[in-house]
Amino acid sequence: MTILVIAEHDNAALGRSTHATVGAAALIATFAGLDVHVLVAGHDAKAAAEAATRIAGVSKVIFVDVPLQVPDMAEVHAMTVERIARGYSWILAPATRNGSRLASSVAATLGVAWISDVTGILSAGTFERAAAVHRASKTQQSCDVINVITVKVDAFDAAASEGGGAMLEKMSAQKTRRSLDAPNDAMRRAKYGTGCIEERRSTRFSQGTTFKALSDKLETAIGASRAFHERLRLKRYSCVD
Repeated sequence: MTILVIAEHDNAALGRSTHATVGAAALIATFAGLDVHVLVAGHDAKAAAEAATRIAGVSKVIFVDVPLQVPDMAEVHAMTVERIARGYSWILAPATRNGSRLASSVAATLGVAWISDVTGILSAGTFERAAAVHRASKTQQSCDVINVITVKVDAFDAAASEGGGAMLEKMSAQKTRRSLDAPNDAMRRAKYGTGCIEERRSTRFSQGTTFKALSDKLETAIGASRAFHERLRLKRYSCVD
């Protein structure tokens, strides 16, 4: 398994956030001994993709040239990440508005936790995260087979923009969302390690489950109301007698 960095760019050039995210990925790579790949998706963004191949520490760049007429570029971007996500152990994006939105979508699709606002890499699976205002940062250990992470770009040194020699792989964009394969059995059966700090969120509840829960609560409330009125009726009759 490998590390994937989702690049932010304006099609012509990469943003600093991308270099900082690669810097965070490089720290994970030093612990896990894995390669770092970068995904560049956008319309006519070959210049940005070629720039990514020169980033120090990157071994491969996946370039997706998205047609201009695609109505929702963000949707295609998310779909592309989801297509290849199960080939990676770590998926990193900058903790910007777009990066967080994308990471949240990918984590929900994969059924894993989204580890947000990472400020430090303590080991391959242990991260330091920004906490609430006026509180110290907190440590979180990953419990998933695939780790979806957003990093605070100001907390990491940017990877050098020159010095790398990554291969460039072009991938076709899909214009419509495709359903993903069923999650790997290993992911479904993954056990939480001792000491894991669980901050998992319920990202998907079926409508049937939700409606059943509401129905049970409503039925309980109705039963309680009927019992109350029956007690009140009996009390009134006893007072009349």
